[in-house]
This record gives sequence, structure tokens and C-alpha cells, in this order.
Amino acid sequence: MGGLLQHNYIPIESIDEIDVLKISVRDMDKRFIDRQGNRYALRFNLKTRRPEIVQVVSNRLEARRLQQTIIQDKKKTPDRTAATGSVSESVLEEESSQSSTPFIPDDEVFHEQKFVEECLAELPRLKESQQASMTKLRQSRVFENVLTQEFMDLSRDIEREAWRKADESITVCKEWLGRPPSIHAAMIRVAPEKRKVLDSIADEPMKLESMRRWEWQDRLADSFARLLKYAEDLRHMTENVPEEEMLKHPSNQRQFFKDSRASLGVTRDACQEKLARIENWRKRYL
Repeated sequence: MGGLLQHNYIPIESIDEIDVLKISVRDMDKRFIDRQGNRYALRFNLKTRRPEIVQVVSNRLEARRLQQTIIQDKKKTPDRTAATGSVSESVLEEESSQSSTPFIPDDEVFHEQKFVEECLAELPRLKESQQASMTKLRQSRVFENVLTQEFMDLSRDIEREAWRKADESITVCKEWLGRPPSIHAAMIRVAPEKRKVLDSIADEPMKLESMRRWEWQDRLADSFARLLKYAEDLRHMTENVPEEEMLKHPSNQRQFFKDSRASLGVTRDACQEKLARIENWRKRYL
């Protein structure tokens, strides 16, 4: 039961209590559990352009067992075999997936808002880590003798092009979590090529959800990509420091330099991981 509580399931009597026509943008991350212990989540159906209910199961094996149970129940229905005497399992399997509530493994349920909150918590940490790396590089005093101008230029660029941009993205993304803009204000920020997609969505709340998702994806991807670029640029610069230059510095300064390189590697890996997950997120809503 501890696992269920971690997901904040909302108790319901039955699935009939969930009215998809009344689901708002803020409801899409909610989960439900009925009296029988069946778990449900919400997702956006790209074909119908509407929210739908999915049943959550523990894993793929349970999903397959549930489908087989539905198939067996259909086989037992008298009017299914009255005309032909039998119905093929492939037909029943197709109908089971079409006529019943869809079901997906628990680990495949994507919690959009929770992922955004995770990214918004990660960006300041990565920014602070990168700032600490810059401080250590300055303390090493290595770039006082070599690549001095290049280091000064990169220090200026990273402040303007990565850290400030990350702060701006955090502010905009949090706006959608707190007091979202009006649909007209949000429309101004939509790229022209995406406005055609909006024209195909009749429901205004769903239009707003699409715009929220696009801005989240674009802002977060841009911020992590910028932090990644400068982490790689800094590492590349440290690799170009001649060994004889490093030997001129005392051990504590060489350690600052080494620690900075290691920290930049951690930042690079974290950014790459987040960018890969954002790309998978985009693919869910193509």
C-alpha cells in the first residue's frame, strides 16, 4: 500500500465516477483507485484529441494476463458464438483492446507535471554546479597564463547565454504551474508552424494544454542544451592546457583544476540524460 500512497491515488467507487468530458488541464496527472483495487490514470489520445482513462497494471505480464481474461470472458458470452459457432482469438484480442479500458504497465505511465517539476529542480542545481566549476578553474589560476582571453570570453558567454536563460525558463515554466496565461497571451508565444495544430483542436482547455506542453518542452530542452554546450566547451578548453603548464602550479591548484573537470563531466551527463527524456516526452505527443 506504501507504493500506492506515493502516487497519491484518489479513491473512487468505480470508474464511472471519472467523467472525461469534465477533465481539465490540471487533472491530467491524477491517478485513481476503485474499491476493488483497480488503478487508473489519464492520458491524452492523439487520434480523438481527447483525454481518456487507462487502467494501470504492475507490469507487462499483468497487462497480458488482463487482456487474456477479457478474451476468455468474451468467449463465454452466448451471442458471440451463436452465428458462427466460434470466434477467432485474434478477433477477440483486437476487440478486447478496443472496447475495454486501455491498460498500461505502471512504469510506462508518464507523469508530465512531475517530470517538469523534476527538471525545474535540476536546472538550478546544474547551474550552481557549473558556477562552482568556474570558481575552481579560477582558483587553479591556470588560465592566468594560457588561454586567458578565451577563458574570459567563455565566462562572459556562459553567464549570459546559459545561466540567465535557465533562470528565464524556470520563471516561465513555473508560471504554467501556478497562474497560467490566458489562451490569447499563450498564443502569441506559439511558433507559426504549431498554430496549424492548434486550429485542429476545438476544445480550448486542450489547446491551452498543448501550448503549455510545447513551452515546457522547448524551454527545458533549450536550457539543458545550453548548459551541456558550455560544460563541453569548458572541458575542451581544459584539455588544451599543456602538461608543462600544469606542472608549474602547486598541487592544490592542480587539484582545483582536476575537480572542476570531474564536476563538468557530471553536469554533461546529467544534461544529456534530461535531453534524452525530453525527446521521449516529445515523441509521446507527436
